[in-house]
Amino acid sequence: RGDCLAALLRRREALQDYDKSIEDYLFGLNSGKLQQGDLRKLATVYFDSGQLHQDLGEPSQAADRATSAIRLLEERLSGTAEEAVAQAHLLQAEALFQLGDIHTGLESASKAIQALSLRVRGGSCNLERQLAQAHRLRAGLSHRLGDLNQALKDYGLSFHLYGGEGLEPDRLQQAGVLRRRASLQVELKEYEAALEDLSAAFDLLSDNRQEAEEEKLQLRRLRAHIYGLQERPT
Repeated sequence: RGDCLAALLRRREALQDYDKSIEDYLFGLNSGKLQQGDLRKLATVYFDSGQLHQDLGEPSQAADRATSAIRLLEERLSGTAEEAVAQAHLLQAEALFQLGDIHTGLESASKAIQALSLRVRGGSCNLERQLAQAHRLRAGLSHRLGDLNQALKDYGLSFHLYGGEGLEPDRLQQAGVLRRRASLQVELKEYEAALEDLSAAFDLLSDNRQEAEEEKLQLRRLRAHIYGLQERPT
């Protein structure tokens, strides 16, 4: 029932159902009654409830649930659930980033990238968007740690993956990646490169979709900031 409630955005009720499911599964686990299929379901409940906590702005609880999913998958289902482990690492990295645990978040994002890259190279094109998200996240984490070269590299990979080979490009996400990279280039005083990225981002959003308005506003603000910096005497 938790999945249905979550789909209806009744998230608090969904979390209550997920918590009850976890209690039941843990009772079975401690009693030695859970089969491998049950362990997979428990890991899924940990992940889904963690994602709900993240959506509700509760990164601490999200990180805890992601950690529980990872531990269960790696200790009890090792070698049979790489995709699920990667997704849990990605959720963990997102939550840790919000909590300010940058070093551990970077480790989690890198683990997600490693696992997802293997799957994508193996033909799982449906995971390209998640891999793009992981690279974008690691770029932000690397930026916070001062590793600007790694951040630039990850932003470039993220942009490419959001383009998607054989998939419809996610232009809104691509524009967001270019804006973040432009912001980093401003720190490096590479103003022309930053303006080129912003121009490309505007081009991606030229169809003037309503959902792109907030992104366009942020692009305009950053462009105005760059113009102001260029006018300052050196």
